[in-house]
Parts: sequence; structure tokens; C-alpha cells
Amino acid sequence: MFDKKVLIAIPIFKGKEYLPDLLSSLDEITYPKDLYKVVIWDDNSPDDTFEVLQKMIVDLKYPSQILTKRALANGGFCVNSNRGLRQAVEENYDYVYLLNQDVGVDKDFVQPLVEALENDQTIQTAQSKILYFSDHSKINSRGNYYHYLGFGYAGGNLETDNLTDEIREITYPSGAGVMIRVGWLRKIGFLEEYLWMYHEDVYLGLLTWYAGGRNVLVPKSEIYHKYTFNSSMSRLDFMERNRWLTMMWFYRWPTLILIFPAFLGMELGQWLYAMMRGWSGKKWKSVKFFFSLKNWREILTIRKRIQSLRKCSDRQVLYHRAVGIIDHQEINNPILKYLANPCFAAYWWLVKNLFLWW
Repeated sequence: MFDKKVLIAIPIFKGKEYLPDLLSSLDEITYPKDLYKVVIWDDNSPDDTFEVLQKMIVDLKYPSQILTKRALANGGFCVNSNRGLRQAVEENYDYVYLLNQDVGVDKDFVQPLVEALENDQTIQTAQSKILYFSDHSKINSRGNYYHYLGFGYAGGNLETDNLTDEIREITYPSGAGVMIRVGWLRKIGFLEEYLWMYHEDVYLGLLTWYAGGRNVLVPKSEIYHKYTFNSSMSRLDFMERNRWLTMMWFYRWPTLILIFPAFLGMELGQWLYAMMRGWSGKKWKSVKFFFSLKNWREILTIRKRIQSLRKCSDRQVLYHRAVGIIDHQEINNPILKYLANPCFAAYWWLVKNLFLWW
């Protein structure tokens, strides 16, 4: 048993319907009560989420380990997540666990993560196995995959859970439930707030690999997610913008040149998909963002900072961590499966095996 201090940081926004299940599961945590705290940050929800939260804490006599705070202004998911991460650094916790509002947790979910991080100092982030809240036999994420054109998606989504307890490396951890070494945050900084929302977990995972750390899945730690795919796709503008930003920030310029033909092909497909789904306005909004010189100054400043933290080459990271297909079970599209995936995978195989040497 390791006597390590853990802060469980939960950013919430308009999430009062999730609070009963979230709080009741937090009340069952078996980790020693003198070694952990829970801080729930409300991002200035326009409804009565914060008032409901406070009332539930009082009425249901939840333990003193649960603290509630409210931001004065809405700053977006990354800003709200960073409030908890900064608190963990400032108050000298050993680890911080970033948890979504739409989850329940297994009562023993903390200890396996602490043990994994304590037993291997090269591990910097450790994701819980994420199962569906409505069906604990189905996986939502067993570690996430990263496509070389900037897409991220949950590994194993909708598969039946038959994982062993073996700790395994993953490309990036889901932000729904991940423990981070606080000392690592002191080295690499916090989530990039310029993203606002989406791809913040991709950012954390890639930066960890590029800066010389490792991301792993710890299957003995379980949480249960009320995940819905359509709610994520409703913010296509942020998802597409941040996909572009991820590539621009992390890749060397020659890598960006190499993947540019595939990028153009993917953009054509994305535009067709957006138009078919009635999302062309959101797609255009993501593209228009890059027409601003002011935005480009900020983009290049962030790129410079990220590149300064680099310990590993594009080849070292992308060859092993980036994939060439999008394999998300909730996108059941034969064009993607039988045309796009084979073409983009073949292109990536050629690039990484014949040309990616930096």
C-alpha cells in the first residue's frame, strides 16, 4: 500500500442530471480517506447545476473529502480541467485524477493506478478501463488510438470486455478517466487552453510521448461512462479545428509536407461527409479560424513551446503510435471501411517506412 496523495478533479458544466450517480459512486471510494480529496469545479453553468450540487452535498451528507468550487466565468473544458490540475500542483499532491462528470466509478479504482505509477517511474499517465455505464460488460475505451491525420478515437469501443489485468501501453489516455503524475505536469505544463474543448486528451498523450514519458492502461481500475457519440459530433467545428492544430503543433515541418497529399484527400472526404450530415457550416467555421493572422501568431507560439519539450523524434513517436485507419464502431460507413481506410493506411505505410527518418 502506497501512502500517496491523490486529488480527483472533476470539471462540470450543465451536468446536474449526472450528479446523483457520480456522487453516490464517489461516496464508496475505498482509498484511504486521509490520502485523497475530490474537487468539483463548475464552469459557471448557466443553469442551476452548482446549486443542485451544493444541495446534494449537504442533504446527502457526503464526506468532507468532496469540495465544490465555481468559476466566475465559463472558460471551456480545458480551462476548467486545468483548475483542478493546478490545484494538485499547488497543494503538492502526488497524483491527480481527471474525471468526467458523466461517469460512475468503481470503489477500488484509485489504488491500482497508484500502484502502477509507483512501480514504474517511466509511466506518466495511467488510464482506467472505461466501460459503459448502462452495460458494464461493454468497453467504451481501453486506451485511445491516434490517426496520423489528427483524428483520435476510443480503442475497443462497444467490444465485450475480456481484457486481462495486464498493464499495457496506449497512444493516449481518455480524458474521461486518467491519473497523471503531478511531477510530470510540473515538467510539461497543463492542458493547452487554446483548444477550449476536444483533443485535450490527444494533446496530453502526444506531449507525454514526445517529452519522453509513457501512457498506459491499467485494466484493474474501472469507471463507467454515459458516453454518447452524437453529442461529441455536435461540436464538429472544435473537433476539426483542433485536429489541424494537433498536427501543426507536434509534427516537424517535413512530416507535414509528407502527409499533405493525404491531408487534402481527407479534407475532400470531410467536406462531403459534413454536407451529407448538414454540418457544412461547422466545417467552414473550423477552416475560417485559420484565415486569421492573429490566430497564426498564437499557433506558432504554442508550437515553439511544444517543440522545446521534445525528447523524441517524429519517427520514434508516430511510427509506433499513429495508425492509418479509423476504426470506430459507431461510424458504420462502407466508404470509410472499404475505400478510405485502405488508401490512407497504404499511404501511411509508405511514408513511415520509406521517408520518415527524423
